Amino acid sequence: MAAFSDMQTNFDEIDDDFDSEEQLRPDVLHPNFFMYPNIKREDVDRKKISDKSQTGRDDAIHKYYKLSLRFVNAFCEHVVSHPFTVLRRQCQVHQKAKRYHLVPLTLIPIIIKIQGRQGFGTLWKGIGSVFIVRGFIIVCEDVLSKITQWPKDIDGRYRSVNKILQHLLLKFVTIIVVTPFYSASLVETVQSDIATEKPGVLDCVVEGVGRIFPRKHHPTSRVVPVWILAFSTSSHGILRYIVSSVVQRIALYFMKRKQTKRTDLNMSEDNSGYVELSSALFGNLVSDILLFPLETVIHRLHIQGTRTIIDNLDSGIEVTPIVTKYEGPVDCFQAIVAEEGASGLFKGLGALLIQYAIHASILKLTKFAFQEFDHNYGRGRFCSR
Repeated sequence: MAAFSDMQTNFDEIDDDFDSEEQLRPDVLHPNFFMYPNIKREDVDRKKISDKSQTGRDDAIHKYYKLSLRFVNAFCEHVVSHPFTVLRRQCQVHQKAKRYHLVPLTLIPIIIKIQGRQGFGTLWKGIGSVFIVRGFIIVCEDVLSKITQWPKDIDGRYRSVNKILQHLLLKFVTIIVVTPFYSASLVETVQSDIATEKPGVLDCVVEGVGRIFPRKHHPTSRVVPVWILAFSTSSHGILRYIVSSVVQRIALYFMKRKQTKRTDLNMSEDNSGYVELSSALFGNLVSDILLFPLETVIHRLHIQGTRTIIDNLDSGIEVTPIVTKYEGPVDCFQAIVAEEGASGLFKGLGALLIQYAIHASILKLTKFAFQEFDHNYGRGRFCSR
């Protein structure tokens, strides 16, 4: 048996030498010559080079598709959606509004009137302070995570209940710290440009510090204490985060399952990226609708006592001051239901629906554009329909 093994090894070495000599001969025919007589080694090499070039092109499409989706999603979330955030908040804090704008159609003529009267950029007021608040959130989460070792994100490493609770506690404390600056930013986003001076770049920071260390107010002042605002705002933020995360996971599961059944193949990496963004968008929409009444209550408490003048969205051409006397979240909720009806808790819902409809449409359009590009210049393997 050993002799037979040595003989087999010698034959293998001879065969390897023959193959190496054959590769050095440029005029040798392709091994499949007798099966395909017209194929030569030069044609095969040319085909390999073409395949490598096409693979590189597919990788480039794959890379730019993912980057474009992320950029478009962030741009829609922070810039495109801001005008509708402004409109929604103005509807929420206007306790005497006769038009509730529960559907998108009633807002369209109001938007046209406001832009015609105040200019195109009026609906982007306060966007600078919004970015400042989001920057504070990022910095605060990073600092707290380094000090306390609480995880900023939940992934495969942090699946225990203890880590999840620490992660939620990190979010809760962060919102409490940022609440005074969020309150100042909210005022900048709802106040009318034609009735008040435009705020400076750092006015949000100054007003936020003023909320933490308030000056003596008049005895009749109705400014809600910051600790009440911090607790209610952080509670809303945590509930929104939990609901959106749960709904996102459920939606992602069913979307992937549907995609797999439709294609009978594993979902491509690019398409899974689009599905993840879509499921996250759906989770945010569901959480915003479910918690819309609580957000309305919180925003009214933030605005109370600030002497804010907003655009009157009943007509779109007037302004109105905000004067309320709520004692707290419970009193605010009861007053809204008693004076404005249960639908008063959903004032401005139409603006929210427009915001998410435009966001989803832009994501879909981005995916469609790369599908066409991939179909024309790639192999059609990515961005599957």
